[in-house]
Amino acid sequence: MKLQVIVTPEAEQEMTEAVRWYEDRVTGLGHEFLLSMDSLLVAITQSPLQFPLVYRNIRRALMRRFPYELFFVLKVIVSLFWPCITPSVIQKPGNNGQTTLK
Repeated sequence: MKLQVIVTPEAEQEMTEAVRWYEDRVTGLGHEFLLSMDSLLVAITQSPLQFPLVYRNIRRALMRRFPYELFFVLKVIVSLFWPCITPSVIQKPGNNGQTTLK
């Protein structure tokens, strides 16, 4: 099961600033930073447990080429669905298990 990543506005702002900073230094380096960040996010969504816990339920993923670390928390949301029974289909006891439509 692939997970969904939700980036906080603060983290998004930091990424934007980092892209600008790298792009100002060397043309194309900001783009490479984004590609590296994207690869890291894909790795997190595919296998989040490979990254170590650093504090309680917070995990850390390190970028290889750039001196950045990404901290994340896994949140599991479970939805429980009851089977739908339409009121027009009723099984009557003693009716040899036959379904009666109303």
